[in-house]
Amino acid sequence: MFTDMQKFFDPAQMTQQMQQMMSMTTNQQAMTAVQEAAQTMASTWQNCAQRQMQMMQNAMETNTQAAQEMASAKGMEDLMNKQTTFARKMTDTAQANAQELAQMMQKGQTKALEQMTKQMAATMQTATK
Repeated sequence: MFTDMQKFFDPAQMTQQMQQMMSMTTNQQAMTAVQEAAQTMASTWQNCAQRQMQMMQNAMETNTQAAQEMASAKGMEDLMNKQTTFARKMTDTAQANAQELAQMMQKGQTKALEQMTKQMAATMQTATK
């Protein structure tokens, strides 16, 4: 029994056990960070998809209004002017929508990267102690 107690309190073995415990904690914290980053990206994708649906709905409403306006055109020149105005408006809207979605994705990716970077810094700090 005494030899078992010596093994239990052996400094070399205690160091190894402490390292294993720290490794398990660090791995658990890293997995939590990965999980949080994945959740952030999933939420970002969901928000982008919802916003895209709103954009599509707005585009359909705009198309309906444009069709009504073009139907009321008074001659070929008026029709061409209305089509040109509509095309310009839709091009500007498409560019603004793409920019908005890109910013949404960038914010989500930045947040997820910050979560991972924070955990990596904590892991490095623990490893250097």
